[in-house]
Amino acid sequence: MNPAVSDSETTSGRSPELSQPLVEAETAAGSAHTAAEGDAAAGARAATRAEASAVSADADAGSGSGAGSDADAGSGLDAGAGSGAEEVVDRSQSDATADTGGASEAAGETADDDALAALVAERDAHLADLQRVSAEFANFRRQAAKRHTETLEQAASRLVSALLPVLDACEAATSQGVEGMGAVRSQLLGVLSNEGLSVLGTAGEPFDPSCHEAVMAEESSGTDSEVPVVAEVLRTGYALKGRVLRAAMVKVHN
Repeated sequence: MNPAVSDSETTSGRSPELSQPLVEAETAAGSAHTAAEGDAAAGARAATRAEASAVSADADAGSGSGAGSDADAGSGLDAGAGSGAEEVVDRSQSDATADTGGASEAAGETADDDALAALVAERDAHLADLQRVSAEFANFRRQAAKRHTETLEQAASRLVSALLPVLDACEAATSQGVEGMGAVRSQLLGVLSNEGLSVLGTAGEPFDPSCHEAVMAEESSGTDSEVPVVAEVLRTGYALKGRVLRAAMVKVHN
């Protein structure tokens, strides 16, 4: 409602004395009301501008945060790419190191195998030499023992052969009735028997050409033997440890 119209309508029935102050009061009230409405409009416009500024600031902040997010994302991508490249390089270096280590270990194992094979070959060679030397030494010991035994037998054989004439003399003296010679012959023969001497030639035994030497033969009609028999011992034979020193000289019956 228009204040001026209302005032005129209100004051139309009043007295002139009272109407003038009322009019002025109403006019002042209207001016104050109009000023208040202007101030309110100005405040609304200011609020609108503030809201517009806030919206602009929010937009700027949003664009700035978006740019920051994009920058951060780009930095993250760059950092991820860098870290991925570093991981690839590290993995390549690790693989290269592992390959080098494996090759070194394989080379070391091959060298160890070669060294072991060389040691085994050397050991086998030394073992073969030891076995060969041991066999040769054992053979040498057997041959040396055999030669030693043969040497002793030859020495004994020479000694006994040198004493055979003494035995023959004692036997001849005994057969001629010389007293005391039989005992000497028996004692000497006993000592030599202990060293392996044995007497060859006994009357009545079969003739053996290996230990008998036939110097006489006679025909005998009283025997049915096809092998000649020793009829008489003309000289005693002797053997030392199975080896004939002197064959017995005999007469045989055919």
